[in-house]
Amino acid sequence: MPSTVGMMDEGYFVGRREILEWLNQTLLLNLEKIEETASGCVALQLMDACYPGKVSIQKLNWSAKNDYEYVQNYKLLQTAFDKFKVDKYIPVDKIVRAKYQDNLEFMQWFKRYVELTGITENYDPVLARSKGKGAPGCSMRALDIQKISRPVPSRKNTATSVASVNSSVNNVPIANNRAANKPKRTVRSNRSNTSREMSENVEKAKALEDLGQAYLKIEELNEMSEMFRKERDFYFDKLKRVELLLQEKEEAKDCDPDFDAFYKILYATEEESSKKEETNNNTAASAEVDSDFPKDASDFL
Repeated sequence: MPSTVGMMDEGYFVGRREILEWLNQTLLLNLEKIEETASGCVALQLMDACYPGKVSIQKLNWSAKNDYEYVQNYKLLQTAFDKFKVDKYIPVDKIVRAKYQDNLEFMQWFKRYVELTGITENYDPVLARSKGKGAPGCSMRALDIQKISRPVPSRKNTATSVASVNSSVNNVPIANNRAANKPKRTVRSNRSNTSREMSENVEKAKALEDLGQAYLKIEELNEMSEMFRKERDFYFDKLKRVELLLQEKEEAKDCDPDFDAFYKILYATEEESSKKEETNNNTAASAEVDSDFPKDASDFL
């Protein structure tokens, strides 16, 4: 079943930026923060995208600003979950507070659920939510509409125009001897142009060198990112195997009393892990301080 997305599922390793881009593209919204999904409207429309016309999306309050208004939206979502037998607990009391981590995990689960369930073809998210109170329209950024800009003449075309003008001027017949006696001024002009070209070439060379350094840095960062991704997948695979082993033991009723401790470690939130680490550090520091003090009076002698 798509709703059985465990905490160790790959869907929970999707980052904030990818979640926001997916939501904006799927529902044609303009979300900038994960916390903006706290009202429950986005979640119910995702259900509507999977089962169009079968959830009460027209009753959504998109303009809700308070917790009690959010709760009404989540009641509609819970009704949809019950209707389609989605076995997922909705932590409404946490989500409505618009905390980053709680809303991120809920949207991570939803993204995975939608991927496994599938969105109906030709689904129009703007039309679907249009009957809701304060429903947003279509996001231009989500549609990725290109702005029509004025064509800017290229440097090459400008240089060609200047060259053609110079050519036409040079072809004008000499009217008198004064005009004919200007070779020295032309030489000075050529020297000035040469100096300007050399300066531009130096600037271009420096710009190319900086660009090359930037590309090298990007390549280095990409290699580091790939290394971290492989390391993450490596440890994720190990944790997944441990989780499956524990589930097999539990189903076979071959449970060890320590299994609960294993589950607590596997499913601990980031906040719980941080508190545990802080407690361990304090304990270690206290033990180190105690070791510095003499145990009895003989140590002073």
